[in-house]
Amino acid sequence: METFEKWQQVSSHTGRRSFCTNMYKRGLPTLMIMSISGHKTEKSFLKYIKVKQNEHAEMMKKAWENMYK
Repeated sequence: METFEKWQQVSSHTGRRSFCTNMYKRGLPTLMIMSISGHKTEKSFLKYIKVKQNEHAEMMKKAWENMYK
């Protein structure tokens, strides 16, 4: 049986989606990420990334906390 390193198993698509999702979760503006990823509409971008509803809620909570410090 052949053995592979983890990086050999990850496709460029997986890398692109992970990058988009991770940068979105870190608070980078959507349009900035889209300019790198090549997404043309925010609607298609938001469908593409993998962020759950509770993660969106947590991001909103942190944003509000930062606004009212």
